Amino acid sequence: MANLLKFSRSSNADIAPLDINRVLEETLLFTRHQLEMHQVELIRDFAPELPPVQGNEHQLQQVFTNIMVNAQQAMKDGGKLTISTAVNNGMLEISFADTGCGIAKKYKDKLFDPFFTTKETGEGTGLGLSVSYGIIQAHQGKIEV
Repeated sequence: MANLLKFSRSSNADIAPLDINRVLEETLLFTRHQLEMHQVELIRDFAPELPPVQGNEHQLQQVFTNIMVNAQQAMKDGGKLTISTAVNNGMLEISFADTGCGIAKKYKDKLFDPFFTTKETGEGTGLGLSVSYGIIQAHQGKIEV
């Protein structure tokens, strides 16, 4: 219960050095059950001893949760979700790769637009990736598909 309360509280002022592998592991505490229920095999490929990053843990957990849930929903009959961390050209890189249906190229430019969704009516608001994009931008990062 303490973890759920910690996750639900968020403050823009809570910028601190973070171990991104730990943040991902804590996020998985909330998403692992849903992934398992939908026969999604989770593969972690976390680089050891990453440098700390400045960030808001709760906002980043929101981004990671959204991406994991989207991945699970794209794998209707189960599949694999691989989460990787690495340092690439001096930048911390987090990669989410799934075996889902993918996104049509014609939608890629709209993916982060508010209210854009490829889901059926009533299944999504089209805000998750837009909010995630804003959070990553505020962290001076980049999010790509």
